[in-house]
Amino acid sequence: MSRRISLRKRNNKITTGKKTENASRSRKFLNKRVDVKLRSLKLWISVLLIAGLGVLGAGAYLWYNNIFTDEERIFYGMLEKSLETDSITRQITQNEQSRLENQNYFVTFTTNPLVQSKSTVEQIDQNRQKSTVSTETLGTKDADFVRYTNINIPAGSTDKTDYSQVTNIWAKRQTDAESGQNPQFLNEAIFTFILFGNFNQQQKAELLKLIKDQDVYRFGNDGKVTYDNARPLYNVTVSIKPRGLVQVLKKYAEYTGIGDTSMLNPEQYDDKHSFGIQVQIDMLSRHLRQISYPGESRKEVYQAYGLNRNIELPRSAISIEELQSKIQ
Repeated sequence: MSRRISLRKRNNKITTGKKTENASRSRKFLNKRVDVKLRSLKLWISVLLIAGLGVLGAGAYLWYNNIFTDEERIFYGMLEKSLETDSITRQITQNEQSRLENQNYFVTFTTNPLVQSKSTVEQIDQNRQKSTVSTETLGTKDADFVRYTNINIPAGSTDKTDYSQVTNIWAKRQTDAESGQNPQFLNEAIFTFILFGNFNQQQKAELLKLIKDQDVYRFGNDGKVTYDNARPLYNVTVSIKPRGLVQVLKKYAEYTGIGDTSMLNPEQYDDKHSFGIQVQIDMLSRHLRQISYPGESRKEVYQAYGLNRNIELPRSAISIEELQSKIQ
């Protein structure tokens, strides 16, 4: 009896040992399967990440080359922005031999468009003496205002006129049907090679369509990207067709009521005599940054868009003819 019990115990130990060994083998097998699965999962995740980065990189490359740096998109995007702005500031500089001009413009395209300019002209004579004349002008649809803010003549000059009597006196010119006299300052500030304004969607779309239909602007082969404080700028030479531009200016005048449309006759211009300008465009904002003219020192820099500035027109002014007579 005791012998049977002993055999049973031994058999139980053998059975228990086998079970323990089998369980251990199972755990090892399961661990290996789990480890293989984890390794496979990690491998697939790595593959997918690399593939995703490749697709993302390829997409970014295509976007950069076909959209972000596309010449036509950049230029017409700039034109669209220019036709939907409340205001701009523009600085014009020109340096020719002994004469330096610096003009600062603020133009607003609200329901009552207005231009303010402050200009300084410096002239060096043959004796290396500098004369300085500074003026301020205001222009609306109906009137021009101008005043001299500073006239500085060198002591050795033969001109002994006391200009203090004419500085800071406002003079005015307004529409006069009898004499044919019309305001000019606002027209001169607005009718430029790149148009600005604050148009509704339909007017803007029609102006852009007219620009494209008339093929007003043609791009040169010198387009390139430069950087200013890590900001990308697109630079390109643009050829302008005069007749097409005048047709666009005529439509612009019809929409705004600025200028005399009867004076804008496209048939008087020949597109064979096209001319070029060099433009610089902010690629992020699509704002025009600069216009320069090949072979000339003139440069136009556009700095602020949508600036709000309160400007009051003079309450009293003499005629421009009277002001001119005081300095002759």
